[in-house]
Amino acid sequence: MHHRRIATTAAVALALTVAGAVTHVHLSGSSSGHPTPGLPQRTPPVASDGEAPAVAPAECAAPPAAPARTARPASKRTVDRTDFNGDGFADLHLDAWYRPKEGGGWRHHRAVVPGSANGIDPAAGVSLSLPGLDPATSTRPLVRNSAAHLTGDLDGDGLSDLVVQSLFHDRERYWTGQSIVWGRGTGTPRAVRLPAAYPLFPASGDFDGDGALDLVGLRDGREVRPAGFHQPRSSACLTVLYGPFSRTGAPRRTVAVEATQGGYVGVSTLVTGDFDADGRDDVVTRGGLPIPPEDQDVSDAYDENRLPRGLVDTRYYRGTPAGPAVASLPTRMGKALPLAARGRDGAAPLLTAGNLDGDLFGDIVLTDGTVLHGGPRGPGARTSRLPAPYTPGGEDPPGTLRTVGYTAGPVLADLNGDGREDLVDRDSRGEPAGTVTVLLSRRNGGYEPPLTIDRHRLDLTSRPRHSADADNFGWDVAAADLDGDGRAELLAGYRGFSKPREEHGYWVFPGTADGPDIKRARFVPVRELGTG
Repeated sequence: MHHRRIATTAAVALALTVAGAVTHVHLSGSSSGHPTPGLPQRTPPVASDGEAPAVAPAECAAPPAAPARTARPASKRTVDRTDFNGDGFADLHLDAWYRPKEGGGWRHHRAVVPGSANGIDPAAGVSLSLPGLDPATSTRPLVRNSAAHLTGDLDGDGLSDLVVQSLFHDRERYWTGQSIVWGRGTGTPRAVRLPAAYPLFPASGDFDGDGALDLVGLRDGREVRPAGFHQPRSSACLTVLYGPFSRTGAPRRTVAVEATQGGYVGVSTLVTGDFDADGRDDVVTRGGLPIPPEDQDVSDAYDENRLPRGLVDTRYYRGTPAGPAVASLPTRMGKALPLAARGRDGAAPLLTAGNLDGDLFGDIVLTDGTVLHGGPRGPGARTSRLPAPYTPGGEDPPGTLRTVGYTAGPVLADLNGDGREDLVDRDSRGEPAGTVTVLLSRRNGGYEPPLTIDRHRLDLTSRPRHSADADNFGWDVAAADLDGDGRAELLAGYRGFSKPREEHGYWVFPGTADGPDIKRARFVPVRELGTG
């Protein structure tokens, strides 16, 4: 059964926020992998194979200039991104926290929920309890560690694997690390922990076109003193671990290139996708140019006349057989020095990537609703704007797509089967009712009027007990074509009001030619995931 490839995307800022935020969470209960009352235990937990060997990252070198664009040989296979158990249907990884209705604290449960000819099959899922890695209980949920995890075939066995973030700790500190859970048709999945010395890898792709999935992230570089700056500055290296990985977690090779243009530009976000349709995935980074003199802190002061010209806040790394290489971008992509009008506002952050217009080229969505469409020279061949169905007010201007929340940014998936990816945005912070907004594409271009889903559309009868109570509808959002009909199912997390407690779980909306089917939506409690 054929499943269309969905580009993997990520926001680096979120991963860095997670790494810092979890150190402040007070944990209670067991983290040893032993049974904990209230947690599903009927499926064997994941077996741990320990830590992967520490492969020294490649030396951070200056990025080469990209050669002329060449198409990847047609014989290369497509990387599987979604099928964990090899049955031909897409699967979903859900990572949820819940509080039992009968009382007690927050409990952690993650699972792979398989697709089938009949759609989602929660009880047939695989409960992923990672011994020694995940806290079983907590005084509050680690809410940012949810469904936004990487999936794809890392070891070349044809099954999609998972790269999951977990909380690690020793006697002195807590930190966020990652593990690979290997895809498996039957039996207990096995996991290997990536070395603590590695950076967090927030994105993946096939960057050299060999048919094996690779991981990409940013690691700290050496301290540098760029010309014109009065104080040292930090650099960062764009690091790629190339697959196929061994079952011990070791990559085939590593490549690292300097990503801050000599320390002048601080990189904050990256997205991945095949933006020039050459058969290899690319990387686009965006960061901040040196701030205007009037906004400088004394310690960050610099001599503007000594800054090199040609600095850009957006960089396009084209995928090549040798590794990521810098290619030129249209002038409409981001900003460069010298600026024609020295404003204080930087370019809108990169948010996510996918295929919004149904052509061969990947597209990038910015937080202000701008779409940078791909073309033979990469992203920015043309631009368009998403409609803005979002409520004005608050800290964000009208139409801002939110980067905060539990799963980074919007979800892109083809919900109506027209060959174009639709956009699902959510705001679970609304009081009392969170919302999920769906922008469905039209076959002839453009979008249908926004579809807003909330507790009122589902006729939920519970009510808040106080002014600050919220139902957290849309705290997590995921989508995948679970039944193989070409239309993705939409899942929206729901926790309900606090008193009395409601069952925590996911609302599942079947995909149809008209988008998510609200009338046939069903509720799946978190505690039932992977209990078969």
